[in-house]
Amino acid sequence: MRVGISGFVGDDANINADVVWDSRQFYATFNSDFDITWYSLNWRLGRGLTLFGSGDLDRSSSLGLQYFWGRRNFSTNIRVSVDTDETINWHLNQRFGNFYLILLLLMKIRRHWRS
Repeated sequence: MRVGISGFVGDDANINADVVWDSRQFYATFNSDFDITWYSLNWRLGRGLTLFGSGDLDRSSSLGLQYFWGRRNFSTNIRVSVDTDETINWHLNQRFGNFYLILLLLMKIRRHWRS
């Protein structure tokens, strides 16, 4: 674990605090200043499979799952996440040699409530 505190004094004062946890399977950051507190995490669940999340404590956050598989001239990266704005994000990055295919799809979640 690493902890850091930095500050700036001028016309306005600012203090930043950073906490980082870094291991082979889990990486998390927590950062804060006077205005906002934000975080990110990556948890390696298995070979090529990662659970990730990020956001700030006051406004929005997202949580998702990512799969990566690659070889010398070929790679696939699939990433799906949902955020607090009720949007599902789908990402597909595919590489064949020098050819790249990148697809991005954003879908708003619709809720139908019955009274």
